[in-house]
Amino acid sequence: MENNMNTIPVPLTLEEPSKYWRAVEPASVGVTSAEFVALRWVPEGEYTPTLTVGGAVRPAGVSAEGLADEALESFRADGVSATVAERKPFGADGLKGIMQLLDCELPGVPDRLKAIQVIMSFATSNPDEQAIVVNTVTCTNEQFPTVRPEFASFISAVRLDEERLSQAPEGE
Repeated sequence: MENNMNTIPVPLTLEEPSKYWRAVEPASVGVTSAEFVALRWVPEGEYTPTLTVGGAVRPAGVSAEGLADEALESFRADGVSATVAERKPFGADGLKGIMQLLDCELPGVPDRLKAIQVIMSFATSNPDEQAIVVNTVTCTNEQFPTVRPEFASFISAVRLDEERLSQAPEGE
C-alpha cells in the first residue's frame, strides 16, 4: 500500500497556535508530506520553525507504532534525518494516537533540530480502515522551549469539523 501522508482524510478545525504563525503553501517551502503548513516568525537569520498537518486512510489493523513508523518515514522523505528520542501512546474522548519526539538534522541547517509528531487516529464509516492525521512541528533545540507549548496549544484545539463531516457524501 502506498505510504502517502499528504492528504487530511477528515475535515478538521485547525487554529494557529499563536499570532507568530502564518499558513503557507506546502510546495513553497519544499514540503511534500503535508496538506497544511505554517511557519513561525523568527528574527532574520534564525531557523524558521515549521508546523505541518497531513494524513492518510490506513487499514484499521495498523498499530499506533506502525503508524508512527510510517509518519517518520514520510517525514524523512522530505530530506530530514531523524531518530526517535521518545514515543508515547495516548487516548481520550474517542481519539487515540501516538506522540513521538524526534532528534533531527536537515541538510544545510547547522543547528540540531527537534520535532514532535502527534499522530491521531479517527474511526471512519468503514470498520476496515482508520483516518490518520499527522501533526508535526520542527524547530531548533534552542527554540524548543518556546515552540513546544505553542504546538501543545495547537494540538489541544484540533477538532473534527462535525458540520463538514455530516455534509460529506457517503464514502468520504
